[in-house]
Amino acid sequence: MRFSFIIYVICFLACNGMSVSARPNSIRDDNVEKLYNSGLLLANQGKYIDAKDQFFKYISQKDLSEAERYYVTEAIAFCYSKLCQRDSAIYWNEDFVFPPVDKNKISSADSLYRLAYKNIHENSIEEAIRNLNECIKGQKQILGTTHLLTARSKDLLSYAYALENSYQQAIKLKSDALESYNMYYEKNSSTVIGTTMSLADLYDYIGDYDSAYSLSQQLIGLLQTDDENYFNIRFRISRYLSVMGKYSEAISYEQETRSLPDLNLYLKLQSNYNLCEYYVAVGKMQDAFSTIDDALAICEKDSLPQEDMLLL
Repeated sequence: MRFSFIIYVICFLACNGMSVSARPNSIRDDNVEKLYNSGLLLANQGKYIDAKDQFFKYISQKDLSEAERYYVTEAIAFCYSKLCQRDSAIYWNEDFVFPPVDKNKISSADSLYRLAYKNIHENSIEEAIRNLNECIKGQKQILGTTHLLTARSKDLLSYAYALENSYQQAIKLKSDALESYNMYYEKNSSTVIGTTMSLADLYDYIGDYDSAYSLSQQLIGLLQTDDENYFNIRFRISRYLSVMGKYSEAISYEQETRSLPDLNLYLKLQSNYNLCEYYVAVGKMQDAFSTIDDALAICEKDSLPQEDMLLL
């Protein structure tokens, strides 16, 4: 009888020990979340120093997921920006212009974004499009239409539509994303430049060379000649001019490109190839042959391999 009672006590303690040991973790998690919610309340009340302190405590007491880290660093950055400490704000999160977000309300949209990203990598494009449309609907309601997270979701959805050859939808979404990026990023930032180039590509795909040319012209004014994209965009501009039948302008533009000091040998050969093509198009065969001779001289002078002559 005594033995049975001891077994009973051991089982009772073991069972209760498990439940008691689980309870503190649950309580602790709730208390940690209260730190974030307290920070939200204080920030909404304009008490940015106190709010920031609560967000820092939240970071110190929790292993953060990627989404949680984004929202709390954005909240800290926002507080710093309101305290006129821009450098500190940028250090924590470049999206510091947006007020702290109730991450519980936006969690469903975040999950849909991650799922859509996975869908794209698994080539389930239609499913990705559905998930991103739902994601954006939630983000618009909670974050607003111009929030950078909403813009990034539109950007990804544009990419998904482009994979399905739905270029008009892709262009609309890419344009919307670019409009938001232009509101918050510098004009020569990598985000604005990269998105503008992608939008120009989309117009190129549908044969709208006027729009592609206009965007490329905007870009060239933002870049220095040592930027890796600079000559690529110049070559695009001359090509757009040529496909629009503006060969005289294309020739002048390409001649200007050849005179730039940062043009390396291979870029010179590419420029010669373009010029030769444009001269032939307008019937200036002698100029075309002279351009070929210039290219041959470049190859001989610099002992370039014969296969580089395939450019010609």
